[in-house]
Amino acid sequence: NSFMKNGKLIIDAVIYTDKDTNYYEMFQFKTLKLGLQKKNYGNIWRRFIFDLEKGSLTQKDLSIQTYGNWEVPTYNPKYDGVKENCYSYLMELMSKQVMDDSYGWDMIKFDTCKEKVEAKWSQGGHLPNEAYFIENPQGSNEDDGVILSVAYDFVNEV
Repeated sequence: NSFMKNGKLIIDAVIYTDKDTNYYEMFQFKTLKLGLQKKNYGNIWRRFIFDLEKGSLTQKDLSIQTYGNWEVPTYNPKYDGVKENCYSYLMELMSKQVMDDSYGWDMIKFDTCKEKVEAKWSQGGHLPNEAYFIENPQGSNEDDGVILSVAYDFVNEV
């Protein structure tokens, strides 16, 4: 996500700090079937603030994961590069540390204005993929809409 505010370009992004981890390997089914590995992927949800007048960069961590990682953020597309938004929607991967019938990846609603998780959704045995925000055409609030995602059924392998 990115937007301009008071002469500053603001970009919110998922970053990884562990240079020795193969991030794509964690998405392979053979890795998923190994189960939980209490792995910290060095994942941070970070805000980059470029002051275009001063030519400076500041960074602010919005969230740091203990285990697993957050990925593929999305938001209401009518805010895309146009104006500040508060809500981002992300997948929370491999952060749960018990693999049972209720295990699944969460979809996160993160409020960057308040710097906190507003909501989590998940369904046991399912691993959602990248989410898409579909806005309500009659909606008046930034989060008026629905989140769509395709999910892998881990139990039935479909």
